Amino acid sequence: MDGEYSQQWDDLRRIQRRALTAVIAAMAIWIVVSLSSRFLSGRLGTAVGFALFFGFAASIVKFFLVMIEYVEWSCPRCYKPFHRMQGKIGNWINPVAGGCVNCGLPKWVDSEPDPQLQRELRDKSVLKLTDVKRKSR
Repeated sequence: MDGEYSQQWDDLRRIQRRALTAVIAAMAIWIVVSLSSRFLSGRLGTAVGFALFFGFAASIVKFFLVMIEYVEWSCPRCYKPFHRMQGKIGNWINPVAGGCVNCGLPKWVDSEPDPQLQRELRDKSVLKLTDVKRKSR
């Protein structure tokens, strides 16, 4: 049975798989570069080396972009970044957090453990139209 947060957790798993794929690609290219330098020489070796270098650089850039997406991924309960908390001094990031660093929602939970807290957090995060005062003409 699918819980109320199943789709959001699936999105987080996809982001984690993309990060792992980028790391594995970078490692595989690194191994191929080290092997190709032994077996290829001359212009062919240089061309292959440049191509592999750019592939390696692209996979590293991809990894960092995916990690930014991972850190900024929104909590299903409070809609704030799950792994990042804005503090007085600066941002506090915990990429291996077992729960939301802002509201404490446990990671991978399928249904809301505290419905009252969920309502309070969502009421705070949603702009209420009744709070906007109309200007009188």
